[in-house]
Amino acid sequence: MASCAELLDDVAPPPSLLRERWQTLPLSGQSAIVAAVLDHLTVNPGTRGLNRLDPARLTPVWRV
Repeated sequence: MASCAELLDDVAPPPSLLRERWQTLPLSGQSAIVAAVLDHLTVNPGTRGLNRLDPARLTPVWRV
């Protein structure tokens, strides 16, 4: 079975270039990269009355 790093070699540029190329990747490529490295995302309790997304509430659980 291939490791996550080996799978990413097929869909992503090297990490040093990924940040600068992210916006130019097709959505399917971005999605494949996120799916390969993110196991799940936990949304923590919000603040009553605050009706907008608060990124501080999100806790990623990484595969790698």
